[in-house]
Amino acid sequence: MNLAFAAHDPGGANAIRPIILQAIAQGLSPRLFATGPAVSMWAGLPGLIESEDSASPSECFDGKVPDVVITGTSMMSDFEQRFWNLDDVVSTAVLDSWVNLKIRFEHHTTGALVLPDAIGVIDEQSRLELSSQDWCTAELMVVGQLHLEQQIRELKEKWEVRERSSELRAVFFSEPVEADEAVTGVRGYNKFDIFHSVLKNLPVEQDIRMFVKLHPRESRTEWDRFVADLKYPRDLKLSFVTDSAEDVLLGADYVIGMATMVLLEAAGVGIPVASIEPDRIRTCNPGIDANKDIYKAHSYAEIASTLDALFQSKPKKPKQASRLNIEAITGQILNQLEDAVQQKRR
Repeated sequence: MNLAFAAHDPGGANAIRPIILQAIAQGLSPRLFATGPAVSMWAGLPGLIESEDSASPSECFDGKVPDVVITGTSMMSDFEQRFWNLDDVVSTAVLDSWVNLKIRFEHHTTGALVLPDAIGVIDEQSRLELSSQDWCTAELMVVGQLHLEQQIRELKEKWEVRERSSELRAVFFSEPVEADEAVTGVRGYNKFDIFHSVLKNLPVEQDIRMFVKLHPRESRTEWDRFVADLKYPRDLKLSFVTDSAEDVLLGADYVIGMATMVLLEAAGVGIPVASIEPDRIRTCNPGIDANKDIYKAHSYAEIASTLDALFQSKPKKPKQASRLNIEAITGQILNQLEDAVQQKRR
């Protein structure tokens, strides 16, 4: 089977990365067409081809048309959509979120609906939601959260042997809320207001060093402007980090964020976590809401008590590793796609 992968957004790139690794383990030689943030997410993987965001499939394929293309999904680019609905090519898009689903299948500029042959969803809840929508005519497959499971498994192994710092380290994982809000309108809050409220409500009796980890789609310039005008305790140590999310988590004693999947990774490892989403319009990450180990603030009035509870807690012993057989699931996905290729050729 001639296999290719394509991604733009980091979430989509991560969602299909375990399938890429399984394909390579099976002896396949997939080509990885990446643009935007996905380039750095796939750095070091064999077969990586950095593409222009405006590149057409024919330009990427360069005469070698694959049997199957597996893509992520994006809200800010139509790069992946161009690989769907190609003659003689089976296309599958894997979702990395529970929300903002339809917009991922609407053309970024025209709004026209574009669907692949199949869509991989996180869970049965997502499958039921999509199957109830008249616009979704693609085949639906429940593929789970393979990247999340894999990250937690790998982080747990490193967590057990990590070197602890003598200072308390808290990390704020930011997200491109304003950019996403302009498209989806489901958040209802401002990341800078939240971060300012976090700083104002840090427990004064503890010597905490605060780190900020930006999302790959965020600009450091906007953060520099914000911090320059920000009033916060003079003795607070505030730094930005550019290390990978994995490395940042390994050095963190506490993790704070909004609705990023990184919060679930941290909680799975055993790090105390707080999700701050004051005045949100709707649930952005049901996985966070369902996780009892994550402290939550859904109003500005709850931030102080939520942070008090967070910083009074201690890092937990990592939970038992997930029994999910990632290799078996990704292998099954590849087998299903092989069957789809054979059916299309008949």
